[in-house]
Amino acid sequence: TTIVAFLPLLFFEGMTGSFARQIPFVVTPVLLFSLVESKLILPAHLKHVKISKPRMRNPISVIQRGAASGLQLLIDKVYAPTLKVVVSHRLSMIGFFVCMALLMLGYFAGGRLGYVSIPSVERPEIFATL
Repeated sequence: TTIVAFLPLLFFEGMTGSFARQIPFVVTPVLLFSLVESKLILPAHLKHVKISKPRMRNPISVIQRGAASGLQLLIDKVYAPTLKVVVSHRLSMIGFFVCMALLMLGYFAGGRLGYVSIPSVERPEIFATL
């Protein structure tokens, strides 16, 4: 899906298009290689790694265990109950996000949110002193 997200850049026109058109040609092979590496190369390297039991006195392990238990507490006390409410009221949630999208669209269309694709440069010259 990430590769598909970059494909519209191929269809930009003008000066912006000449810059944007190059991005998918770089991103696509990099993402494909990353996929191949994560599925084929890394597992082959990691099968030789022996998993050792974490030491209790290692300060990094203590921080990791604290973060993991804090995250699990957040999941149990906040995320799971919120998810239950959202799933049980899914149409209301969809309506809420559609309304938020329309508000943002109106904010943008009303001119309150400015957008400049390529900002103009104040001076076309650069000076450097060595």
